Amino acid sequence: MVTAIGYSVAQIGFGIYTAHANVFQIYGTLSAIFAFMLWVYYVCVIFLYGAHVSAQWEVAHGGAERALGRLPTRGKERRTHR
Repeated sequence: MVTAIGYSVAQIGFGIYTAHANVFQIYGTLSAIFAFMLWVYYVCVIFLYGAHVSAQWEVAHGGAERALGRLPTRGKERRTHR
């Protein structure tokens, strides 16, 4: 969810930036390469930040341990073999 919201905000912000930036008039055709590289960088940062938030959310709420079988699922007792 964090990644989707971040991507949407970045898309709007980057559109406004490219519409009003004078840098693209100075460099001409090379500005397209610059804009593309900048956009890829922003998308990668947003993706990694979203992955980090999701991982920390799982750790904080015990989802990772439950998925790996370290904690019993809710409503069921863990079986032990003797």
